[in-house]
Amino acid sequence: MARHWMPAALAPIPGLALVAVLSACGEDAAADAAPVTVRFEATVNGAPFACGATYPAFGPFSGPVQAGDLRLYVHDLEMLSATGAATPIALSADGAWQSDRLAYLDFEDGTGGCLNGTTATRAVVEGAAPAGDYVGLRFTVGVPFDLNHGDPVRATAPLGRTAMHWGWQGGHKFLRLSLTDGDTDSLIHLGSTGCQGTVAHVTGCDRPNRAVVTVTGFDPTTTPVRLDVAALLDALRPGEDATCMGDTATYACAGVFQALGLDLQTGAPTAPAGAFSAGG
Repeated sequence: MARHWMPAALAPIPGLALVAVLSACGEDAAADAAPVTVRFEATVNGAPFACGATYPAFGPFSGPVQAGDLRLYVHDLEMLSATGAATPIALSADGAWQSDRLAYLDFEDGTGGCLNGTTATRAVVEGAAPAGDYVGLRFTVGVPFDLNHGDPVRATAPLGRTAMHWGWQGGHKFLRLSLTDGDTDSLIHLGSTGCQGTVAHVTGCDRPNRAVVTVTGFDPTTTPVRLDVAALLDALRPGEDATCMGDTATYACAGVFQALGLDLQTGAPTAPAGAFSAGG
């Protein structure tokens, strides 16, 4: 008999929260796709990320920190069993936030310090997977190569957002984050770098920079998965240059890439993405 995943209540959870709701009925239901909702929230040192909010100083900041932007693309979402077996989540194309291969998450609402943002937000990924006993989630932060380097004029949802297109790299920003304390600004743009060719005609990139995130050891119906954006900058000291555009020679990028489990020189995932963790 297939398991029936259904939490008693789904209250907002601080952090980058995952709640996978899987349901199935009938003796053969385990082989059928059941709805999956993956909910995301972001934090800054444990406090919810929000435009207009301020946070105590950390990393390169010497004064109260204000949020400015946070958006990212994710793809290849998979549920993980206790044995490590991966079950892909088939994404539901909605013509706006996600296609059957890619999902766009937007945590800014254009208020407060989020001056370059929009009012619409998105903090869920929706799809389907067979019901089962799952203990983890794996996904990639980024845009698949063939989608990343298409003609932006002809891009279809969830691409086509000008703020996420990275023209001088011939692709898209996988993650866009900004923070400031008024004196020190941090602007993080993660995307493929060292690309050969021109927009819509890129043939390859020296550094893919797609972070693979794996979070295990939790019940996907109840336990949050957290991304603390402060972890991306915790390695810096007050006043240090906090901007990272993927340049291998930029000091700030060393800490950012380490927190995402990426090799700074090759752009390959080589370690756990420490910026992500299972909540309690």
